[in-house]
Order: sequence, then structure tokens, then C-alpha cells
Amino acid sequence: MASITRKIGEGTAYSFFQNFLVIILGAISTILVIRHLGAYQYGLVVLAMSISSALNVFLDFGIGNVVISDIAANRGGNNTAKAKKLLKEYLIFEIITGVILFAVALILSFFADVKYGVEISGLVKIASFLVIINAAKNVFMTAAQSFMKFNLLAALFISESAARLLFIFFFVLVFNGGMVTVMMSYLVSSLFAILLVFPFMIISVKKTKTEGDAGKKLILVLFKEHGKFQTGLRFFQNLLDPLRIWVIKYFIGAEGVAVFNVGLRFFGYLTQLIFAASGPLLSVISEEFAKGKEKAAKVANMIARYLTWISLLVMAIAWLFTPNVLELFFGDKYLSSVTIIRWLLVGYLIGGANTVMKPVFFALRAQKALLLTDAFAFIVSYPLAVYLTYKYGAIGFAVPTGTYLSFAARYFYLKKKEPLFAFNFKDIFIWNKEDGYLARRIYNSFMAKIKK
Repeated sequence: MASITRKIGEGTAYSFFQNFLVIILGAISTILVIRHLGAYQYGLVVLAMSISSALNVFLDFGIGNVVISDIAANRGGNNTAKAKKLLKEYLIFEIITGVILFAVALILSFFADVKYGVEISGLVKIASFLVIINAAKNVFMTAAQSFMKFNLLAALFISESAARLLFIFFFVLVFNGGMVTVMMSYLVSSLFAILLVFPFMIISVKKTKTEGDAGKKLILVLFKEHGKFQTGLRFFQNLLDPLRIWVIKYFIGAEGVAVFNVGLRFFGYLTQLIFAASGPLLSVISEEFAKGKEKAAKVANMIARYLTWISLLVMAIAWLFTPNVLELFFGDKYLSSVTIIRWLLVGYLIGGANTVMKPVFFALRAQKALLLTDAFAFIVSYPLAVYLTYKYGAIGFAVPTGTYLSFAARYFYLKKKEPLFAFNFKDIFIWNKEDGYLARRIYNSFMAKIKK
């Protein structure tokens, strides 16, 4: 168990340190952009970015997490040859889809010109290049999580956030750039981070000892077996989430988009910090599952408890101080985002257990069940969210109906099919020796990174 907690502890430390810096740098960048552009222009930038976000689902057809899970499982079974081959096939697949979707994004920009005007059209053209960069980032993140190179993953996001802040400061504020300059800052900073860190990942993977039989056409087999279900799942999560931005735009306007996005970003910073373990969790659970279901279940339940503790504490603090923070950084015109944030916070009262459930489904090869549970949540909650948006404004998509429905459906499935992995609510506040060991590992690793 010590080796498992070491992996989780080190991965969480890197992830927490990464998220902490990314949150600080990202928050400063967002504040500068919002104050410089104003609500209307910032809303247009968000709308343009949503195009590339929506297309991301088709970059890998949602199988990225499936690939991570399978690579980690092969590594756990001492078949690194198969793990490397799968990663290589995934790289080729991402290059092909990235180029195709780049062309699609350009076509959409001309449609945006006719429908919404030249302002959004120009921004969408810039955002189309982000599709290719996101393809490269997908490969990098898959490799980093699969081979547990969390230090390189941290380096990617920290360098990207730092570069973005510098570009925004000089080219937006100093030289008084507008929306196009902001979009270019996003684009160039992402490209800079990829070019900086990608060579180190290539070297790191190549150094890994190659063992076992590679096999043939791995990614095609992967998709046929259980990847197709993840494609459907990503459709709901990554395509329909950006769509809500356009629903808000339709009912409220660009200013409503800006208010909602401020709330969403602020909430996102909180969740990044709270759920720092979610990144390492998928690869660790999948690797341990290859060695035994009982060990994997023990790890999953343990992390679910930790995340529940942390989420309850942080969410309570955020609920109290959100109005003061928003007014300090964004002014009183964004205070309407407070209600949005608080409704989102309600959803993450069960966020700890819900976060852990997803990698558990992947380890169990239960992507079909995951798709069905989340589809059920979507079918019920999304029309309700649209109606609430029409009736009450941007708050409609903040009410966490889908989060609770998804959690309930996932929980009852595991309770019936895999009771080992069903979260035991009675154990939430029970502390044991393993908890102490893991806490010490995370603390020591985190302090070591700070001292360096």
C-alpha cells in the first residue's frame, strides 16, 4: 500500500502545486482582460473560444481517458511495448483529426461572419488554430498521465499560464490591444508551452524500458471495445457545455455570457485546487486494477473521502467570501456572478465522491454504463437548464441538477454491480494510519517542490 500512496501523494503534490500557480496566474490574466475589454467584448471572446472547445470532443472522439486507462493498465501488467504503441497510434490519430477540425473551424468562422458579424468571425478564425494546439496538448497530457510524468504535466500548464500573463500584460495593456490581441495571447502562449515541454516528454517515454508484445491496430480495437461509449459521453460533456454559452447569448446577450463565464471561471479555479488528485487518480486506479480489484477499490474509496473533506471545507469558505473577492477584482458590475457561483458550489458538495467515480468506471471497462448514467442526467437536466435560463437568466445553467442526477445514477450502478467501489458514507470522517501516511507524503512532496 505504501507504493500506491507514494504514487498518489507525489502525483497530488505536483498537481496541487501546478493548479495553485495556474490559478494565481490565470486569475490575474482573467482580471486584466475583463477590466480592459469590458463585459461585451469579453463575452465575444468567450463565444469564440467556445467554438474550439466544442470541436475538442472530436479531436480524439472522447477516447483520451480510455487510452490513459489502457496504457496505465498495460504498464501495470508489464507490457510497456503495447503501452508505447498505443500512445504512438493515438499521436497519429490526433494529428489527422486536428488538421481536419482546423478546416472545420475555419468554415464555421465564415458562417459566424454571416450570422453574427465580422467581430466574432475574426476571433473564431484565430480560435481555429487552437484546435491543432489542443490536439498536441491532448497527446502530451495522455502521455504524462499514463506514464505518471506529473512533473512535466505541471511544467506544461505553468509555462502556458505564465506566458499568457506576460503576453496579455505587454501586448494588451501596454500596447492597448483589443479582442484580437487577447485571442493571439491565448494562442501563442499555448504554442510556446507545447514547444518548450514536448521534447522532454518524448525523451522520457523513449527511456522507459520496452517489455512485452505490442500487438496490432490497438487504438481501433480500443475504440470498438469500449471507446465508442466514451465518444458519446464526451459529446454530452464537451459539446453541450460550450452550447450553453450560445443559449445564454440567445436569451440574454454577450453581457450575460460574460457574467456567467466570470462565475464559471471563479468556480473552476476552486475546483482545480480542490481536486488536484483527480489527474493522478485515473492512471493509479487503472494500474492497480491490473493487479487486483480489491486494492483499486481501497484506493478509490480512500481518495473519495479526502476529496469530500477538502471540498466541504473549501466550499464553505468560498460561499462566505465570494462576494468580497469578486467586488475586489472585478468591481460591482459582476456581483450578479455571486449567485451563479453559489449554485455551482452546491453541486460540489458531493464533488469528491463524484470525481472518483469516473476513473473507477474506466478501470472497470464500464464506459457504456457511464454513458447511460450521464445521458440520463443530461436528458432530464439540460432542457430544465434551458427553461430556467429563459425564465431567470444565466443562473439556469448553474443549478446543479445534472451533477446530482449523474452522481445518483453512478452510485446506484456501482452499488448493484461493483459494491466494492460504492462509496461508504459512514466512513467519511474516519481517520486511519494510511490516511496519516498519505498526508505526510503529500505535505513532504509539496514542501520539497517549494524549496526547489
